[in-house]
Amino acid sequence: MDMKKTSQEQLETRLREAEVRIAELEEALARYQTAQRDSEPQTEKYERLFASFPLGITITDEHGTIVKVNDEAGRLLGLPREEHEGKTITSPSWRVFRSDGTPMPAEEFPGVRALMERRIVENVVMGIKQKGGGIRWINVAAAPLTQKGFGVAIVYNDFTRGHKAEEDLVRSEERYRKLFEEDLTGNVIAAADGRILVCNPSFVDIFGFEGREEALASNICDLHLNPESFDRFTSALRERKKLISYTGRRRRRDGKIIYIMENAVGRFDENGELIDYKAYVFDITERKRFEERLRESEERFRIMADSSPLMIWVADENGEIQFVNSSYREFFRMSLEEIRGKRWRGLLHPIDMDAYVDAFLRAVSEKGPFHAMGRMRCFNGQWRWIESYGNPRFSPEGRFLGLVCTSQDVTEREQAQKDLLRYRDHLEELVRERTDELEGRNRKLGEEIIERLKAEEERRKAVEQLAHTGKIEALGRFAGGIAHDLNNMLYPIIIEAESLLDEMPSDTPWHQTVQQIITAAYRQRDLVKQILSFSRRSEQWFAPISIKPLISETLAFVRSSLPSTIEIKQHIDAVNDAIIGDASQIQQVIMNLCKNAADALPSQSGVVEIGLENTRLAQAEGHPEIKAGEYLRLSVRDSGKGMTPEVMKHIFEPFYTTKEVGKGIGMGLSVIHGIARDHGGAITVESEPGKGSRFSVFFPLTGERPAAGEPHTWSGRRAQGNILLVDDERPILSSVSKALKRLGYSVTVAADGVEAFDLFSPDPDSFDLVMTDLTMPRMNGVALAAKIREVRPDVPIILCTGFNDIITDQEARSKGVTGLIFKPVGTADLDMAIGAALKARSAP
Repeated sequence: MDMKKTSQEQLETRLREAEVRIAELEEALARYQTAQRDSEPQTEKYERLFASFPLGITITDEHGTIVKVNDEAGRLLGLPREEHEGKTITSPSWRVFRSDGTPMPAEEFPGVRALMERRIVENVVMGIKQKGGGIRWINVAAAPLTQKGFGVAIVYNDFTRGHKAEEDLVRSEERYRKLFEEDLTGNVIAAADGRILVCNPSFVDIFGFEGREEALASNICDLHLNPESFDRFTSALRERKKLISYTGRRRRRDGKIIYIMENAVGRFDENGELIDYKAYVFDITERKRFEERLRESEERFRIMADSSPLMIWVADENGEIQFVNSSYREFFRMSLEEIRGKRWRGLLHPIDMDAYVDAFLRAVSEKGPFHAMGRMRCFNGQWRWIESYGNPRFSPEGRFLGLVCTSQDVTEREQAQKDLLRYRDHLEELVRERTDELEGRNRKLGEEIIERLKAEEERRKAVEQLAHTGKIEALGRFAGGIAHDLNNMLYPIIIEAESLLDEMPSDTPWHQTVQQIITAAYRQRDLVKQILSFSRRSEQWFAPISIKPLISETLAFVRSSLPSTIEIKQHIDAVNDAIIGDASQIQQVIMNLCKNAADALPSQSGVVEIGLENTRLAQAEGHPEIKAGEYLRLSVRDSGKGMTPEVMKHIFEPFYTTKEVGKGIGMGLSVIHGIARDHGGAITVESEPGKGSRFSVFFPLTGERPAAGEPHTWSGRRAQGNILLVDDERPILSSVSKALKRLGYSVTVAADGVEAFDLFSPDPDSFDLVMTDLTMPRMNGVALAAKIREVRPDVPIILCTGFNDIITDQEARSKGVTGLIFKPVGTADLDMAIGAALKARSAP
């Protein structure tokens, strides 16, 4: 404000000087006009005066056209003198701004106003846009001229620095005002008698005024609890004559008492009298309440601690004791002042020190509970056993702050435990003496009881085996149903993906992606086969096979996957090793049993033994589910930890496992159980804790000789012929139809058996082969085959199914079916099955 005031005073002085100069100029101009021809030297004098005048001067005619400017005018306005003359003061080329930065219209120009209003216009601040792009601020005064032919004289000086000072002052005042208004601290300026002169919103809120107007109409004295309080406050301001601080109570407008902290400083006149004062007020009511609650909490803790029979103590981060309760003080017969500052380590027996400190360091490191025992010397000099529990304390940043503990004298308990141990040893000696005596008497009785128990145990095992078999079959049916649905979904995926792959060039980016889809689908099919193995519904290729080569092949694979610390021994003693079975399933049995045996070995070290021998079984020997006769016994033994009877009860149940998470889902043994059952055999287990386990799988022997099978390969030929395709699943019907057409066949489709027969019967000879689903509404595949055979006995019929326990291969052939296909299959499998069926028809 002082700077602004000074600038205005200087400007007014210059304007007064300019007015004098303007008057002089008017007089000089008059003299100049009358004596121009006679006084040439005088004219030059005035020209020099006009040109060198320190203020900018512009003179116009009565129409506002510029007729003369001096050098300073050219400098201030940023134009040479010659560019001024002939230009009007209202020309659009003048780019003029008000002091607030907005454009100034021509009617507000001081020269225009003086010309139009015929009066002096002064002290107008305006900005002139320079050619270089900047703005020069000038302070302008304009006066009308009375001489004929002249309009106004405009005088101006450079006001750029003054304008900037004004802007800085305005910005500074705005910043101060914003800080004042937004400060969360209550700001107030009050007169010496307490009248509130200025205050901010925070002050209004702290004291509960309705608004600033109410606060400004109030007196600070009313906010003190009594007039004497305000008098003491102002007296302190007068005495100290510097910043004072005060903490105390005040009364809000609604009568509520609050706690405040106030910093205030007074302003004094030349006589030292207080004029007014400024204060900063903080509402600390909540802090005071918190401090009060904290004091109450500490008092409650002290009372509870002193009421506890346990010794309670608190130590800081240096191990120095800061608080103890009355029980602790009583134990040592010391006051809190005597104990405070002592280190708890110094109270321990030297022998117990290391273990106690280790427990403390472990609790701090793990940020967990503390528990330790050690001896401490009580007030009478005796060493007493003390058991301590506690927790370390940490700051929010994780810095250790100390330890809070409870301790208890357990000397009597420790002595009682020692006495109990001595009594137990004595009692055990008495029991051993009596036991030896009783053992002799009971030995004979035990032998008689054992014989009876053996008979009862055999009966119980037979009952449990039957119950277990029923449970497995129920779960198997459930799993088979799920697998059938999965097969129906996989079937069109495999067919469509193979079709897409055949039509796609191998060098395209998508070729590998489609190949990965096909690979994933076949993996899913193999997973479904495992589920069906458990449910007796997997695709099985039963034929005479030899077990010995399968053992050799499987062990070669198993050996490569096991660590060298596991030894594998073979005991192949069987003379006849031929059975009717599925070679892949037998290999699955061998592999699963060997893997389970290896997993049972501790630390992946020990022995796994594989045995193969001929044996004869009777149904009464504990295998009620199989017939008596000659069997091949495949056994796998491990030297592991064995199993408890409780584990053995559930070992063949699906999803039951004792392995860690991620090392098995509990399906292996249940699948083996299903495979053994499908082969007309059984599986048993023998195990004792600490003595390992032995699994035995029994397969019925056969007199048929195993024959080498021919590999299944796709012929790659371009087929021909008309096929009637029947399936109630639309996706399967669509995808298989396209696959058959891709192989070269003509395809006629039907959604069920009734529709198929209606298509077949009018012209039976037009079809070379019928491929039908087994399970369909209205008429199933077997019934359709029978009706077709009645019309044309020689047509090949292929039956497709997701189950194999609904109809066997022999039953299917007796119904007129040429071949069976188990879903899902790929294009190559379809081609081979159709080729085989057509070949069988043409065979003599």
